[in-house]
Amino acid sequence: MERQLFVVALEVAPAFSRCFPRVEAERMANIIRDAVRVKSCSFIGPVPFKITVERVGEAASACGETREYTAEEFDELPEELESEASRVEAR
Repeated sequence: MERQLFVVALEVAPAFSRCFPRVEAERMANIIRDAVRVKSCSFIGPVPFKITVERVGEAASACGETREYTAEEFDELPEELESEASRVEAR
């Protein structure tokens, strides 16, 4: 499996740092997994992936899979892409 490595830092403004809940590695892995599921798509079907999060003294993994693009998604282009597509067709 190809590995893509990212470094993520969760920072909270000092005024709120005492009130912000501590985010454990497992919770962060699940948050990132859920975001990848929602925001990533594949043309070839669901693609499995694994997220690993490490903190000082703890590590956690979460597995998931991307969703597959559906034809309906192509019917709903954002406005800026629709206007661009109209200009290209007019040429």
